[in-house]
Amino acid sequence: MGDCYSVELKVKLRKSTKSNMQKLMREWMKEQECRKNVILDSDSPTPGVNWSLSVYRKAGIRPDSFVGICKILLAFHQKDCHHIVDKDGFDVFASGFNASYGWYSVMVEAFGKMAWALESGSRLEIYSDGGHSIYEVEIGEDGDGEVWEYHQKQ
Repeated sequence: MGDCYSVELKVKLRKSTKSNMQKLMREWMKEQECRKNVILDSDSPTPGVNWSLSVYRKAGIRPDSFVGICKILLAFHQKDCHHIVDKDGFDVFASGFNASYGWYSVMVEAFGKMAWALESGSRLEIYSDGGHSIYEVEIGEDGDGEVWEYHQKQ
């Protein structure tokens, strides 16, 4: 079973964080891939994340850049997708795809992991069978990115 997703990711890295982000996200991806038989809230073990990197390589997408990692998170290999840079310098990724129900958590966790390095106004918007959710980065008083969550039911 799976879910149908329509997702928009709008991100802009702060200049001071650009060099660290790709390495950090690549390490996070490897950790997620290797977490075998971890017990979460349910009683059953959860397998690690299957990133399907061989499929992405065939599509010309690699996790060796921040843009590549964003494309992998949004299943760009399924072809119903686009990427632009808007007038304010934000990378805007939009994708419609099918994935497991658990992919929602992967996207949200990845966005939270990125938040410290993103400009205020960076946003993850997810439409799925479960409804509509928006996660947005606001820069706190300490200068760190904080994720604010908004939910709207369909």
